[in-house]
Amino acid sequence: MKNIEKKRHTPKNNELPKINTKFVNFLKKIKLYTLLKLIKDDKLKYFNKNNEKNLRRLKLYSKFIQKEDLCFNVGAYTGDEARNMLNLGAKVINIEPLDFCVNYMKKRFKEEIKEEKVILLKNAVGSNYGKKQINLCNIPAFSSINEDYIKLGNKTRLECSNLNIDKKEEVEVITLNYLCEKYGIPKFVKIIVETYEYEVLKNLRYKIPIISIVIYLDVGKKFIKIAEDCIKKISSLGKYEFNITLQEQNIFVFKKWKTKKEMIRFIYSLDKELIWGSIYMRLKN
Repeated sequence: MKNIEKKRHTPKNNELPKINTKFVNFLKKIKLYTLLKLIKDDKLKYFNKNNEKNLRRLKLYSKFIQKEDLCFNVGAYTGDEARNMLNLGAKVINIEPLDFCVNYMKKRFKEEIKEEKVILLKNAVGSNYGKKQINLCNIPAFSSINEDYIKLGNKTRLECSNLNIDKKEEVEVITLNYLCEKYGIPKFVKIIVETYEYEVLKNLRYKIPIISIVIYLDVGKKFIKIAEDCIKKISSLGKYEFNITLQEQNIFVFKKWKTKKEMIRFIYSLDKELIWGSIYMRLKN
């Protein structure tokens, strides 16, 4: 039998790459935008680089984000989380203080900003209005307003990596209360601000259905205390329950959500080798 060489398919200029079949089936199952709408808007290209991770994150977010929901993305960085929210049909307020990241997102979400699906604010979020100095890192994701984190927490990372923090920049600080009053109470608030999470939540007056924060496990128990303080603060606003994902797994550790005491006990039992996780705080019906 003669070997028949298969012709390699060469995409045309206007042809999108093939989309992961699991992702397509998932979209159909949970009734998101129609596939044709997504292809037309060219949003699916985001999933080509790392399909599995983004699928898990999208599936996780689909448990509580629906079309037309309002989401706050605090510490938006370059907008990856915003893209997940947008693909679920949400409207997103991106809040980010770093020039590099803001300029990148202006280009990345140019069309969504025009369509008012994305609002981009160049600010930090804290407990009070004002101005703060942010410590700039050569890798922007490690920049932080928290001086203790820079002096103590990041010391280990600095000693075993190429991180360099030697500049500061003044940033305007707004509050979650201001955002809620201006744009409405969101369905979901995602907060990644390099150990400044408690300051973001400290003076919050509104019950937000779902909030996620990062817990930093590799930089000492002092910084796990920040997560504990966040849990206690949110619990003071209403009846909340808690769950957690670890690193990039994007899967809830617990099938049954935990009480405040149970979650606090659990986070102090975690191994610092896990490096980080995300705590989800859900308002009970």
